[in-house]
Amino acid sequence: MARPVKTEHGKGNVDWTKQQLINAAAEQFSKLGFQGASLSKIREKVGVKNSTILYHFKSKEGLYLAVTEHLEQSFAQMIDDLFQQYEDASAFERFYQFCNTLQQWGSTQQYFTSIAIQEMMNRELHSANSMFYQNFGKRLEQTVDFIKGDDEEVIWQKVNWKIYIVNVFLSILLGQAVSVAIPIALSISEEDYKQQHINEVIRSQLLALVNDRSVAEEFLETK
Repeated sequence: MARPVKTEHGKGNVDWTKQQLINAAAEQFSKLGFQGASLSKIREKVGVKNSTILYHFKSKEGLYLAVTEHLEQSFAQMIDDLFQQYEDASAFERFYQFCNTLQQWGSTQQYFTSIAIQEMMNRELHSANSMFYQNFGKRLEQTVDFIKGDDEEVIWQKVNWKIYIVNVFLSILLGQAVSVAIPIALSISEEDYKQQHINEVIRSQLLALVNDRSVAEEFLETK
């Protein structure tokens, strides 16, 4: 059976419709949680029938799973691109670029990352059966190896790297999550807050991680 012809707005294309439903669902889930999200509101935003959601995703749970899978795939692609682009960079540069890339990714995927943060805050992991958090953890372990570099690189303090990278990850994403309220409290623009926040995260985390702070300071002065 031939795929419907895509119009200038994307309607009529099965893949486009599925992605729009996932985007609309992410917004609902991030604002209202799994229980509060409404399939009717989601399909109204995209302009399709309820039967379209059931056709593509079978159920609300299936739609939620598709949302978390989108987030997981997006994160994996971001990490793969980062590894490829900065494979030959210095250890400091790899750390610096990971933090900045993560902030940029979190900004473009804010509805999706809000879901993960909300789940953790509420201690209700609706994504547990999707292997979502386990797969995120595996990617963060790969990130640790990427940042650390070869065993010969002895620039780092002895830390629990798994816990350390999770703390950096959450610090950056939580900074995104409060990027509306905090700038108001500080009387600065949202963009200024985001830039100052990531700069402080990089500086504090990097200086706490290295053996020779002066070398790290010299690197940061070039940025």
